[in-house]
Amino acid sequence: MDPRPLLVGSHPAADFLNTTVSTADGLVERLADGRALLDWLVAVGLLEAPAAAAARARWPAADLDRVAAEARRLRERARRVLEDWRAGRALRPGRLLPLNALLERGSAHRALALRGGRWTLVERARLDAPAQLLVPVAQALAALLADEEPERVRSCAGAGCTLWFVDRTRSGRRRFCSAELCGNRARVAAYRQRHGRGG
Repeated sequence: MDPRPLLVGSHPAADFLNTTVSTADGLVERLADGRALLDWLVAVGLLEAPAAAAARARWPAADLDRVAAEARRLRERARRVLEDWRAGRALRPGRLLPLNALLERGSAHRALALRGGRWTLVERARLDAPAQLLVPVAQALAALLADEEPERVRSCAGAGCTLWFVDRTRSGRRRFCSAELCGNRARVAAYRQRHGRGG
């Protein structure tokens, strides 16, 4: 399987949920260790590449691996919370305590950065401990809950697909993680069924 992260979620929180993928060969884990976690954080834009390189150089692999294990546990808890939220079930404040505890780990400062030829004021996370690597993930999950409509957060309608996405279409009718992947498979299957060539 392609080792690059699947960025089909239209939101970093959805892409975080998509770091496990069901395939014909079984479940593929994209956050297997600390190195994979750092690579994913950079790919999805939650960590700058120099900060990831500094983390690799500064902290032992075993410490980063422990954070990746915590990320996997967070993903499964977040999946259950988001499923309840999407279904309209009330979220008790106690269920959000672990997410808020992660947010409390954060430490940041503001800095001027050159973006697109212009100086702009940006917030930069301060990484004093490996556990702070999960702060931007927690921020993305919290932003999803705070800013998105539950009915726009969906799982793919493709047969056997487990991927999530935020529907950003005007019509609100997006059904598949990717038009090229599951959408195309569904069109082919529908064509075969219409023309008597199922399977």
